[in-house]
Amino acid sequence: MNTKLLIDAVPGEVRAVLVEDGEVAEIHIDRDGHESLVGNIYLGRVEAVEASLQAAFVALPGVAAPGYLSAKHAGALVQAGGPRRIERILNQGQLVLVEVTRDAVGDKGPGLTTLVALPGRLLVYHPYRSGNVLSGAIRDEVQRARLEDAASRAVDGVGEGGFIVRTAAQSADVPALLREARELHFRWETLCKAVDAAREPACLQRDLPPLQRTLRDLVRPGISRIVVDGHALFADARHYLSDSNPDLLEQLEVHATATPLFEAAGAEAAIDSMLETRLDLRGGGWVTIEPVEALTAIDVNSGDATAESSREQTSFTTNLRAVDTIARQLRLRDVGGMVLVDFIHMESPKHRDRVLDALRGALGRDRSPCAVLGWTRMGLCELTRRRSRAALPDFLAGRPDVGRKRRRKSVESAGYDVLRRVRAEAAARPGATLAIAAHPDVIDWLRAAGRPAALAEIAGKPPVLEGDKSLPVDEPQIQARS
Repeated sequence: MNTKLLIDAVPGEVRAVLVEDGEVAEIHIDRDGHESLVGNIYLGRVEAVEASLQAAFVALPGVAAPGYLSAKHAGALVQAGGPRRIERILNQGQLVLVEVTRDAVGDKGPGLTTLVALPGRLLVYHPYRSGNVLSGAIRDEVQRARLEDAASRAVDGVGEGGFIVRTAAQSADVPALLREARELHFRWETLCKAVDAAREPACLQRDLPPLQRTLRDLVRPGISRIVVDGHALFADARHYLSDSNPDLLEQLEVHATATPLFEAAGAEAAIDSMLETRLDLRGGGWVTIEPVEALTAIDVNSGDATAESSREQTSFTTNLRAVDTIARQLRLRDVGGMVLVDFIHMESPKHRDRVLDALRGALGRDRSPCAVLGWTRMGLCELTRRRSRAALPDFLAGRPDVGRKRRRKSVESAGYDVLRRVRAEAAARPGATLAIAAHPDVIDWLRAAGRPAALAEIAGKPPVLEGDKSLPVDEPQIQARS
């Protein structure tokens, strides 16, 4: 598989896109004020212990909503043979070491675990778990045997815990694995000392900044190119890779053509498609994706597709056609939690089984764990996908308007689009004064603290800002004036 990683940034936002065999497969967007907390480690204070929920709510410094810690994820506090009920594990006011596993979504606070994990480029160290696990993407038996031996030696070297061997490790030599294992264990010892010394809640470890986290988590063996848009971003990426993974410096390059990187690669169109609730299928039919409070509902419709010999065959063919679109959109949109798919009704058990098998195969390419649970009594297909953050459409557009074919971008998303368009216009017309006409809410966003200076730097001189209530939020106009 030919895989490329594309990264661009404007002040306040970093976007990364994974392209597999010419098709956008994953989209990651990080913004100031919406930083992911996943991977952050806190010493929090228990606000409440709810025996009826078998969970505790934990206050985290600097985080508005208390985190949710279930008894199932409080295993690090359970002694061998000891009680497992949450009210016998934790007390109100107690300080507890936790890691964020899921960002806050809607009214729900961040998800927490006491089973802290420390990620590196090659390994993930689990101090509280025994045994090693190899990435399922490593399939070569010789490589697996070599890495299993290296992981066992790493555990022997640090004396406790276990490791997950990441996909990136399959091209690494044993000394590099052992070196990173020692580094991760040293980080754990340092963290334990900080816990012992702390008297108040504190953030003890933050995950890497967006660019560095992207290069750590999305770069894998076999990646052909890492393309960044702009020389400043290239310099930052080069600096990180020089320290963490110098072998990848040959794959790193800067995008230097006049057409913006994401536009040239089709990534802008893929991001824009996140706002569509209806997606047409090749050969006829369509899929509708509607997020609601507790789940994501997907409906498959055959439309006017009647080329098959019977209604049953039309339903089966359309459902198979929809499978790849559904799997791709779940991954692109980063949909998490419960998903219900209303496939077109099929009478044949054989056809229903083949659709489920096809869906499992298509979801097998997803890095996030997915489980196809089967058919409900009402004939719906039920599946789950691990949630770690808000789905991208919600991030780009806020709350959905049920029934609309397309969602509107939020003011913030429209503002970042303006920054990118100004950068492109300034590159195409150096020295020109740019005039930005946009909805007043977007203009107010552009005038907020720090952004006028960023706009002036991107444009080469301060642009002219004009509010226009007749313009939709996501349709700003930019013109060059001599």
